[in-house]
Amino acid sequence: TVGPVNEADDTLVTRSSRMIAPNFTGANLSGAVLRHVDFSYGRFSGANLSGASLKNANLANADLSGADLTGADVSETNFEGANLTGAKGLDTLKGLSTARNFDRALR
Repeated sequence: TVGPVNEADDTLVTRSSRMIAPNFTGANLSGAVLRHVDFSYGRFSGANLSGASLKNANLANADLSGADLTGADVSETNFEGANLTGAKGLDTLKGLSTARNFDRALR
């Protein structure tokens, strides 16, 4: 399911979707609600994901190099093999204690 949270702010919302290897390089996804989405092998290099909700998302092998993750909610998110080199805001992530395989991400 994809659609705006409310048309006044055009916030992207998607839940329970499969987007294998999407290309969001440099995209502004600030505040987006991206819960329960499979973003395996996705490209988010330089993307703005600040304040985004990535609860229970699959970011396995995703390229998040240089992405801004300031204040993003990563509760139960899978980071197996993700590239977080140069990512901003890692010290402000919400729900990191329940994130999976964060220790297996490249930093």
